[in-house]
Amino acid sequence: MRYRPEIDGLRAIAVVPVILFHAGLSWFSGGFVGVDVFFVISGYLITGIIMKEIGSGNFSFARFYERRFRRIVPAFTVVLLFCMILSWVFLLPAELVSFYWSVIYSFVFSANIFFRGEAGYFATASELKPLLHVWSLSVEEQFYLAFPIALVLLSRSGRQKVLISLAIVTLVSLYYAELRNTSRPQAAFFLIEYRAWELALGAFTAVIFAEGPRPGGGLTKEAFCWAGLSLIVLSVFYFDHSTPFPGLWALIPTLGSALILVFADEATYFGRMMRSKYLVMVGRSSYGAYLWHNPIFVFTRYLYENDPGLPVMMIMASVSIVLGFLSAQFIERPFRDARRIPFATLVWSTGVPLLIILAVSVLGVWKSGFYERYSPDQVALLREGETSYRDNFRSYDLGRCFIDYEQSVDTLFANKCVSESSKRRVIVFGDSKAAHWMTGVRKVFGSEDFAVQQWTGTSCRAVDYAKNPDRCKVFYRAFVEKIAPQIRPGDIVVVSSRWIGVVIDGGAESFVGSVRALFEVLKATNAEVIVIGETPEYPLPPQSLMVRQGLKNTGEVYLKAYDLAAANQILAAEAQRYGFNFRDPATYLCKRDPELRCMVARDGASYYFDGGHLSPLGSMTLFEDFALSGERRKAFP
Repeated sequence: MRYRPEIDGLRAIAVVPVILFHAGLSWFSGGFVGVDVFFVISGYLITGIIMKEIGSGNFSFARFYERRFRRIVPAFTVVLLFCMILSWVFLLPAELVSFYWSVIYSFVFSANIFFRGEAGYFATASELKPLLHVWSLSVEEQFYLAFPIALVLLSRSGRQKVLISLAIVTLVSLYYAELRNTSRPQAAFFLIEYRAWELALGAFTAVIFAEGPRPGGGLTKEAFCWAGLSLIVLSVFYFDHSTPFPGLWALIPTLGSALILVFADEATYFGRMMRSKYLVMVGRSSYGAYLWHNPIFVFTRYLYENDPGLPVMMIMASVSIVLGFLSAQFIERPFRDARRIPFATLVWSTGVPLLIILAVSVLGVWKSGFYERYSPDQVALLREGETSYRDNFRSYDLGRCFIDYEQSVDTLFANKCVSESSKRRVIVFGDSKAAHWMTGVRKVFGSEDFAVQQWTGTSCRAVDYAKNPDRCKVFYRAFVEKIAPQIRPGDIVVVSSRWIGVVIDGGAESFVGSVRALFEVLKATNAEVIVIGETPEYPLPPQSLMVRQGLKNTGEVYLKAYDLAAANQILAAEAQRYGFNFRDPATYLCKRDPELRCMVARDGASYYFDGGHLSPLGSMTLFEDFALSGERRKAFP
């Protein structure tokens, strides 16, 4: 298959948005679609190469997999060595164990399966996982373990059979990706069965067009090229975390990529633009830049305690592209040349370091992340943080009345999470920042006079708004239409959420409208309503920050928190307007100083289990403070 420089230009257009998206540049809110562009390119190129070799009668499985090995493994080995060294420096034991597991899964092309399993609500934040980005490499390798065999077998029955088979794979995989976007979003994002259609789309395009004549004249080609680029650009700038993905929406960037692959050539102005030396240089470095960018970003975040600021991240983005260029020049290019580096040299030069990396990773998992590196006091603090995780799973009622990402409101109804009772009901409504109050609510309202119930879901705020995910719109509507009409005047409704997320997504004015819509519904119930504001948040789990800063867990421990006052000010004003009882956790936890330092632990016990959620002790202590407040209203016993 002849070399087409414009495809390297397309690679550049794919990799830059991915890097800027992960750097936190808000304009590139849909930059993640660059991975989907890569999938289409990969399917196109690999299929074109295989079909050409099958046609000439010299296709070899051994040669195919050797090429893949030379393309992927040497640069990945260097990046792994970098990550192994810096992970020892920056990661705490639990983080280190997670990293070592990701390394082990990467060795068997299953990183996507590992990260799908870690993608639950209480997993380490995605921006702090050094190898998270290699999920896409695992998807590709899983596809190419079976695809060449299938392609060789199908090609014996003719080109039409290949096209029909690829069309079926594309349509079936796309159908299930769309289906699972709501019911199993994490699986849909990470797993091969829901991503195969993107690679198959590229393959389908290659079978028709890779070696044959391109359709259309000059103006037609030009128009389709620019249309394809427009679809990709639209996705990059208008998609965001609320876009259901991958599914029908993913057709926009992938079809855009296919149009460019089909119609861009040296005869079009667009093709000549895509062949510019700068775009081609970035495109030829795209694999290395992609490999390097996430570890560089992750360890920078750890260096700055997860708050490096955009200027620092933009510098690191540039560093990633430079490292990608160096990787292409001094690692990828030499290792892809079988004359310079014979197969035997390739095997030992990559195999030895990889075996060492694997051995250290297995040992690290067995040693639970090498707690021996820390003092007894630090170990006790870290262990206490891990205990809080297990306790929180129980106190949140996860999987039953606090539904996870891959559960629906049907679970809440089936478990009768809000149901009739002869007692005075206390109903907790919202997302995880509502569920984390459950221990405190049960403590304060634990007498026989009350029935404590909850309607809570991961990342599902207690209000509806434009960027609310579909599953959360259903969650909210079910509460408003099914639960709220059941609420009696004697009941108590506790409403809490990560309110600042709604402010960030839609702005203050939109947030006010969303809050008022909820409050109108609650006002009509004549129940007692307790509105709880934002709980202070931190860039990393407080236990992690305390260990990293060398703080002792004695007396009252204060750390600098994010400023979330924008949401709380609106909530306080609206709660007063509707006659509801408002509680601001910052009032009880934070000092009145410019740095906004808030208490995270007292007398050796932590109030948090991660950067934004209270431990059972924190929930119980703080909610009791609410009940004992001098501003207490009749809602509290």
